Amino acid sequence: MSSALYQRIDGSVYRQIYIVGDLHGCLSLLEEQLAKIAFDPSRDLLLSVGDLADRGPDSVGCLQLLNEPWFVCVRGNHEQMAIDAVNEENIPR
Repeated sequence: MSSALYQRIDGSVYRQIYIVGDLHGCLSLLEEQLAKIAFDPSRDLLLSVGDLADRGPDSVGCLQLLNEPWFVCVRGNHEQMAIDAVNEENIPR
Protein backbone atom coordinates (compact mmCIF):
# COMPACT_ATOMS: atom_id res chain seq x y z
CA MET A 1 0.00 0.00 0.00
CA SER A 2 1.33 3.39 -0.95
CA SER A 3 1.26 6.25 1.55
CA ALA A 4 1.37 8.84 -1.24
CA LEU A 5 -1.33 11.48 -1.25
CA TYR A 6 -1.96 10.77 -4.93
CA GLN A 7 -1.48 7.46 -6.63
CA ARG A 8 -1.68 6.88 -10.38
CA ILE A 9 -3.16 3.55 -11.45
CA ASP A 10 -2.29 2.05 -14.82
CA GLY A 11 -5.62 0.56 -15.84
CA SER A 12 -4.08 -1.29 -18.78
CA VAL A 13 -2.54 -3.90 -16.46
CA TYR A 14 -5.92 -5.09 -15.16
CA ARG A 15 -8.61 -7.16 -16.81
CA GLN A 16 -11.30 -5.26 -14.89
CA ILE A 17 -11.36 -2.46 -12.31
CA TYR A 18 -14.29 -2.58 -9.91
CA ILE A 19 -15.31 0.26 -7.60
CA VAL A 20 -17.05 -0.21 -4.26
CA GLY A 21 -17.91 2.05 -1.38
CA ASP A 22 -19.14 2.04 2.17
CA LEU A 23 -18.30 -1.54 3.13
CA HIS A 24 -18.70 -0.58 6.81
CA GLY A 25 -17.30 -3.89 8.04
CA CYS A 26 -19.47 -6.13 5.86
CA LEU A 27 -16.69 -8.28 4.43
CA SER A 28 -18.81 -11.38 3.82
CA LEU A 29 -21.25 -9.39 1.67
CA LEU A 30 -18.34 -8.07 -0.38
CA GLU A 31 -16.93 -11.57 -0.81
CA GLU A 32 -20.33 -12.82 -2.01
CA GLN A 33 -20.52 -10.08 -4.63
CA LEU A 34 -16.94 -10.62 -5.78
CA ALA A 35 -17.75 -14.32 -6.28
CA LYS A 36 -20.83 -13.41 -8.35
CA ILE A 37 -18.74 -11.31 -10.75
CA ALA A 38 -15.91 -13.88 -10.85
CA PHE A 39 -13.43 -11.37 -9.45
CA ASP A 40 -9.90 -12.60 -10.17
CA PRO A 41 -7.34 -11.08 -7.76
CA SER A 42 -4.52 -12.01 -10.13
CA ARG A 43 -6.02 -9.93 -12.96
CA ASP A 44 -8.56 -7.51 -11.44
CA LEU A 45 -8.39 -4.47 -9.17
CA LEU A 46 -10.89 -3.48 -6.51
CA LEU A 47 -10.96 0.22 -5.69
CA SER A 48 -12.84 1.35 -2.60
CA VAL A 49 -14.03 4.92 -2.15
CA GLY A 50 -13.74 4.65 1.63
CA ASP A 51 -15.63 3.77 4.78
CA LEU A 52 -14.21 0.28 5.20
CA ALA A 53 -14.90 0.05 8.93
CA ASP A 54 -17.71 0.75 11.40
CA ARG A 55 -21.16 -0.73 11.92
CA GLY A 56 -20.70 -4.19 10.34
CA PRO A 57 -19.47 -7.41 11.94
CA ASP A 58 -15.98 -7.53 10.37
CA SER A 59 -14.33 -4.12 10.30
CA VAL A 60 -10.94 -5.73 10.96
CA GLY A 61 -11.37 -8.03 7.97
CA CYS A 62 -12.26 -5.09 5.75
CA LEU A 63 -9.23 -3.15 6.97
CA GLN A 64 -7.01 -6.16 6.25
CA LEU A 65 -7.92 -5.73 2.58
CA LEU A 66 -5.46 -2.83 2.61
CA ASN A 67 -2.68 -5.45 2.63
CA GLU A 68 -3.87 -7.01 -0.63
CA PRO A 69 -2.11 -6.01 -3.87
CA TRP A 70 -5.45 -6.14 -5.74
CA PHE A 71 -7.12 -3.61 -3.40
CA VAL A 72 -6.76 0.17 -3.39
CA CYS A 73 -8.68 2.52 -1.12
CA VAL A 74 -9.14 6.22 -0.58
CA ARG A 75 -9.69 7.43 2.97
CA GLY A 76 -13.32 7.87 3.92
CA ASN A 77 -14.78 9.88 6.75
CA HIS A 78 -15.02 6.78 8.98
CA GLU A 79 -11.29 6.10 8.53
CA GLN A 80 -10.59 9.75 9.32
CA MET A 81 -12.70 9.57 12.49
CA ALA A 82 -10.68 6.52 13.64
CA ILE A 83 -7.40 8.32 12.92
CA ASP A 84 -8.62 11.39 14.79
CA ALA A 85 -9.66 9.24 17.75
CA VAL A 86 -6.15 7.86 18.22
CA ASN A 87 -4.36 11.08 17.36
CA GLU A 88 -2.29 12.22 20.32
CA GLU A 89 -3.86 15.68 20.21
CA ASN A 90 -7.29 14.18 20.84
CA ILE A 91 -6.33 12.17 23.93
CA PRO A 92 -7.63 13.90 27.09
CA ARG A 93 -4.89 14.83 29.54
